[in-house]
Amino acid sequence: MNRRQGDRPWVLGYSTGHNSAMCLLHGDEIVVAIQEERLIREKRAGFVGPNFNSLRYCLDTAGITLGDVDAVVGASCNDYAIGPQHPFEGFAGETSVIPHYLAHAYAAFATSGFTDAVILVVDGGGEFVSSLQERFPEELADAKFARYPRSDDDSIFEQPCEIVGIYRGSGARVELLEKHIGRFLIPHQAMPYFGSLGGMYSAVAELLFGDSLEAGKVMGLAPYGRHSVPVDDFLSISEDGVLEFSGAVSRRYADLTQPWPANEVQCRDLACSVQHALEYALDYFWKRCAQLGQSANCAYAGGVALNSVANEKLIGKRRFRDHYIMPAAEDNGTALGAAYYGLWNLTRRNSGQRLQRDRLGRVYGADEVRRAVRENPFVREVEVADVPAFAVDALIDQKIIGWFDGGSEFGPRALGQRSILCDPRRTDGKDILNRRVKHREPFRPFAPVILEEEAGNWFEVTGSGPESPFMLRVLTFRDEVRHRVPSVVHVDGTGRPQTVHRELDRRLYDLIASFFDRTGVPLLLNTSFNVMGEPIVETPQDALWCLLFSGLDYVCFTDLVVERNDHAAHPLDLPFRVEVEPEGLLRLPDGKVLLMNHCLWGPRCLLLQPDALTVMDSVERTTSGRPLLDRLADAEQGWTEARLTRALAALHRAGILKILPP
Repeated sequence: MNRRQGDRPWVLGYSTGHNSAMCLLHGDEIVVAIQEERLIREKRAGFVGPNFNSLRYCLDTAGITLGDVDAVVGASCNDYAIGPQHPFEGFAGETSVIPHYLAHAYAAFATSGFTDAVILVVDGGGEFVSSLQERFPEELADAKFARYPRSDDDSIFEQPCEIVGIYRGSGARVELLEKHIGRFLIPHQAMPYFGSLGGMYSAVAELLFGDSLEAGKVMGLAPYGRHSVPVDDFLSISEDGVLEFSGAVSRRYADLTQPWPANEVQCRDLACSVQHALEYALDYFWKRCAQLGQSANCAYAGGVALNSVANEKLIGKRRFRDHYIMPAAEDNGTALGAAYYGLWNLTRRNSGQRLQRDRLGRVYGADEVRRAVRENPFVREVEVADVPAFAVDALIDQKIIGWFDGGSEFGPRALGQRSILCDPRRTDGKDILNRRVKHREPFRPFAPVILEEEAGNWFEVTGSGPESPFMLRVLTFRDEVRHRVPSVVHVDGTGRPQTVHRELDRRLYDLIASFFDRTGVPLLLNTSFNVMGEPIVETPQDALWCLLFSGLDYVCFTDLVVERNDHAAHPLDLPFRVEVEPEGLLRLPDGKVLLMNHCLWGPRCLLLQPDALTVMDSVERTTSGRPLLDRLADAEQGWTEARLTRALAALHRAGILKILPP
């Protein structure tokens, strides 16, 4: 029997577009999965040409070569997965490409543990119609075409694309039931027009925060506002189930050229209103799934599935016996779907195993951690006999710690592998973290991580139970306890919990249990181990530099604790030099700058953001942050310690800011 006929083939799946990623299966075991952004240190990064750093990461983790792999499957994002430049030229095994939404559907179904389910996929936009017509015409059979405003601008975002997909999963096969076609964003003054549910939310994010991908900020702001914009100003659904997107809301805010925080009330109300519009539309599609699916189970994926507020309301309807929302719901998760598609084509077998933990990155050993500490002249090891016991003491002493444990999360939520933890009882915890550590907007909430068996004592729990292992639900705190944990209670009295099961995450469970024994509170504040604008940390080196560029007090690894030494009291006191080769910079006509250099896993190409570019062009050969801040503040309004710290951290992640030894 050759390897391709065996029970455990090696299969690589990869996703393209933004949030590119790679996944390696050995049979039905996920050996490793990683987003490209974690490796090249640029948020939401895509593959550039043949530079798939995550390929080397996955093969090295498994200890195999590409020649050992039986099949490679790409999750297309239009033509990006099949271009002439990719690292699989000459690969002797089986290769294939599947469309974007089908990859989402396979990912949700394969990791759900279901052997039959209806699958809903909703995001900003998937495969273009032109791409589907050319390569996947079966995905357009009986498609419903949404109606949306038109524009004279023929930019890429105006091309029709898939916006909602309903599929049925049975055994080791996924088939299309219903497809909706629309458009993502359509240029229009201050707030774009939109032609998809994800696009609707993204249009508001673009207006309020200048970035269509910052949907999470809109969700966090929504509870502060009023539902003042009617749903019909966003969209309606015809009797025959066709989505009709209105341009009314975009025209209403056409003159709002100074949004958040200058027009705070309007921004809050718009965020609240778009959340209501999204929930209205999703409720329709969950009903539609129940009508079409002929299954008691529902799996859900796509970027919109990260909207945990909507998830909770829809789960509460109890139209299905069981629900599964995958942690890597956004585009990186399609790498999982591509891999399982390839696996099932080889084995014809769905083992029905649910993904219970999102810790799919490689594990860094104690020797690697200690080497990273030795090589960083601004940190030192803290002598401790018991790391978890020290961490609990530190938390009770009002310290903020980075928690680095095992393999990194594949999804966007920190779930105890790459987390920042804090005492939730602090009345100033939210403000301190947003201002001193995360450097982000003050309205952004923080999530509680709680012992699963205690969740019902702290949250109002519906008949669906309290389980929330991937932080994809929002529950209301019980009135009698919410005052005890002000740092994790949002303005509307809710929290987005992660529930921890003792058998699935023993180390984090024991940490919280020990904190519970000492304080009577069975939860901690948990947020992602990063600062605003950067990916979650991946390596021990990333964690140590985040310690230096943030207000963290300690980083707790599995076997040791690290703190700043006396030379690193504040990141702006660190002496540095900018080192960049002229041939590594490409200045584009629009003023943007591409940086081409190398990271640990291979070549990379980064887009330098405006603040980082300003700092790079402003520094002398050798300097430190404080004199640079004085110069920048004299020349331009708005430069603060936090803003300069973020820019310096971005240059350091890009590999061109060299911190000089003390």
